[in-house]
Amino acid sequence: MTSAQMLGDLIVLVADRNMQAAVTGILHRYRSLGTRSIRFDVRRHPETDAGCRAKGAEYLAAFVGQYEHAILMFDHEGCGQEAVAADELEQEINNGLKGAGWGDDAATIVLVPELDVWVWSDSPH
Repeated sequence: MTSAQMLGDLIVLVADRNMQAAVTGILHRYRSLGTRSIRFDVRRHPETDAGCRAKGAEYLAAFVGQYEHAILMFDHEGCGQEAVAADELEQEINNGLKGAGWGDDAATIVLVPELDVWVWSDSPH
């Protein structure tokens, strides 16, 4: 499938409605990010954070060849593996994404603290 035939540039799998709204809002403001307009799709995993962790790579495998890049994003708290460091989970899931056919065109983001804490923080960063 050529890039002209692909559904989009980016598919993002998130854990919940709030995360979906935040990511969608950010990607619609591409000029603020200093990027070009991209074709994207943000989907929610039906099993929230734990589902993203355990089954996210498998879910995104269905979209290999339909999107150029993928991001899997969920909160560390509530993922069911809080005893494992976030960066270790990211590496483990990135390996799963590579094995699912994404190669280096996909990445995992495990949020610490939860996205809601980042969004409602007074920090300008």
